[in-house]
This record gives sequence, C-alpha cells and structure tokens, in this order.
Amino acid sequence: MMTPVARLILVKSYPRNKLLTVMNFAVIPALVAPLVGPVLGGYIVQYASWHWIFLINIPMGVAGFIMGKKLVPALYEDTKRLDWTGFVLFAAAACGFTLAVEFGSQTGRGVYGLLLGLGASLLIGAYVWHAKRRAAPLFPLSLFDIRTFRIGITGNLFTRLGISAVPFLLPLLLQVVFEYSPSQAGWLLAPIAVGAIGIKPWVSKIIQRFSYRKVLVYNTLFMGSLIIVLAQFNDASQWLWFIPILTIMGACNSMQFSAMNTITIGDLQGTQTSSGNSLMAVNQQLAISFGIAFGAAVLNLLRERLQMDTLVAFQTTYWILGILTILSGLYFLRLKPEDGRGLY
Repeated sequence: MMTPVARLILVKSYPRNKLLTVMNFAVIPALVAPLVGPVLGGYIVQYASWHWIFLINIPMGVAGFIMGKKLVPALYEDTKRLDWTGFVLFAAAACGFTLAVEFGSQTGRGVYGLLLGLGASLLIGAYVWHAKRRAAPLFPLSLFDIRTFRIGITGNLFTRLGISAVPFLLPLLLQVVFEYSPSQAGWLLAPIAVGAIGIKPWVSKIIQRFSYRKVLVYNTLFMGSLIIVLAQFNDASQWLWFIPILTIMGACNSMQFSAMNTITIGDLQGTQTSSGNSLMAVNQQLAISFGIAFGAAVLNLLRERLQMDTLVAFQTTYWILGILTILSGLYFLRLKPEDGRGLY
C-alpha cells in the first residue's frame, strides 16, 4: 500500500513536465535501504538471531509513522465508492497466480500450481466481465487504451521476471556454493545499491538525450548481458570482480525502473492516475514474486531433476534469466521515439 501512495503524492504535487526529475530524485533516500539492509541483515543473522530480521521493522514502522504525520501533505480526490466485488476478484486472482508460481516451483506440487493458475485465470476473466459492466470499476479497462500505459506495464512485467530473481539467487550462490558468511555476502551486495544511487543524477539527462525508447531497449539488453556475466564466476577468489559488475548492474536497474515507472503513468489523466498507479504497483509486486519463483524453479529443476552440479545449475539459471531479460527488451520497441517527451 505504501509504494503507490508515495508515488501518487509526487504525481499529484508536481506538473507532468517535472515528473521524471522528481520521481528520479525522490527515490534516492529509499535506495539507502538496499545498501544498508543486506549488510545489516547479514550481521543480524550471523551474530544475533534471524527473528530480528522481522522485529527490526517495529522501530522502523514507528519512525515512518511519525515522519508521515509531520511531512506528508493532506491531498484529497473525489472518488466513487470502492468496487468491493472487483477488489475481491482481482485480489483473489493475484493471490492465485502468486501461489500457482510458488507451488509450481516445488517438487511434487506442479499439479496444484496448474490448478491454481487456471483458477486465477478464470477470476481475471470474471473481473474483466465485471469491469465492463460497472461504471467505476477498481481498475478501468480504459487504462489499456492508453498505449504508453499498456506498453509500460507489460514491459515492466516481462523485464522484472528476469532481473527480480538475481537479488534472491546471488546471496545463495555466495553462501551455498562459495561458502561466504552472511555478512560477507551482504557486503558484496552493497555495490548494487551504490550503483543505483550513483546513477540517479544522470538518469534524466540520459533519457532526455536518447529517448525512453532507446534507453529501455538498450538498457534491458545490457542488464541481460550482465546477468549472463554473473554466470561466468566459478571461484570464490574472484570476489573482487563482483564489485564493478554489481555496481554497473545497480546503475542499470535504477535507470530501468525510473524509465519504466514514469513512461507507464506519464499519460494518465484525472482519476486514471490513481487506479493506473495502483495497478502498476500490483503488477510490479507480482512480477517480483514471479521472477523469484521462476528463478527458484529453474534452479531446483536443474539440480534435482537433471542432477546438475550446484555451481553449474546456478550458472545455467543465470544464462536463462539473462536471455529472458534480453528478449523482454524487444517489447519496448513498440514505443515511439517521441513517447515521454512531456515528462521532462
């Protein structure tokens, strides 16, 4: 719930021609978390207890509540009554798809995954039927009449399928195969956040110079290539080479997310902004879940079914994820060179 609300505050508070710059810089404080989180989490697990991975959210939540009360402006919007039927149908479908991928990645539960996937598909069909007949549905189908929204949200889904599994698989590779401690693995993940923060002042200028279309196509291609580069590591002594690779990967991820998020909601108007922004947030969370589950499923299949060596299974999984990411970039060719020019 926090992600779409924070982004909506920015959309409502600034003109569209400043949207790229504002959203780009507003997320810089949030990028501190991926820098501190893995390192702090590694030390907590290693020297304290895994319980504190969850308990630490209590003081963080209290601090966020106090800051929110003091700093967040009181913005209101005229809305219809909440579409409860649409909410139940869509939420149940999203839950079903998530569980379907989760069960599908587990040995011996593929049938349950298939049944859940079919059930979720039927629920999506029911939601579409419902939305066509309701004056103010939860997510109006007219959103998909906007070309940039349609391309952005679909490209967002495909791209995250490949790249979302990397933050999940990389610590496993470092700890299970290369036998790093949790704190050491956390420090090696820090360059991702450093790269993400470091590129932020340049993101707007790069997009203005080359256009959304070129940035999304070529950046996705480059990210897929970097994932494949990770498949070349086969020794714990090569840790020094991880640093530049992961720093560049963090920069590419940061640019990708800024570009995808702004082009997706940039052409929405009025009440479409709220529903489209929320749908994009749901889409992102589902894509992350699907990506992690897909990466885990591929790794399990290679290790348990095909009896591959653990290191070879990780390397092959990275190849598959990299190729999938490269192919997903082709979808952004549907954008026009002039798309998004009103956002900067």
